[in-house]
Amino acid sequence: MKELSLLFSRPMKFKWVSALIMRYLKTPYSHVAVEVKIDSLGESIVYEATWWGIVCTSKMRWLEKNITVHEKKFRFKPKDYKEIQKYCIRQLGKPYGFRNFVALITNNKCVSDGEDAFICSELAYRVISKKIEIEKDPDHVTPRDLYEAVK
Repeated sequence: MKELSLLFSRPMKFKWVSALIMRYLKTPYSHVAVEVKIDSLGESIVYEATWWGIVCTSKMRWLEKNITVHEKKFRFKPKDYKEIQKYCIRQLGKPYGFRNFVALITNNKCVSDGEDAFICSELAYRVISKKIEIEKDPDHVTPRDLYEAVK
């Protein structure tokens, strides 16, 4: 079995958008990212949706700027894990889902861009959707929805 983690986090330094998200969600975290272990390298990579789009970075570098508030580990069969890794790689460079972000904070359920753009919780949910089910369109899943489903 192969392991990946969802990392519920907040920035190390104060960021007003993060503070607003935590206040809106009533949570100690504002973000969720996906940690994928690369066994052949003995390293972990963190995939996340940021304002600059879908990016990945080493876990060590990610921890320089983020505080992990909660971590949830999932185990996958090697074949499924490989598909998750491929999925994450294919999302790199896609844009941030600004429309979805605005739709979430305004409670507008009509906005949906599928897998053309992502917010953090949507990306994380699509990665682990074989393990959990949330009764919402993935475009409308918040970090709190994801946390409630996995805690």
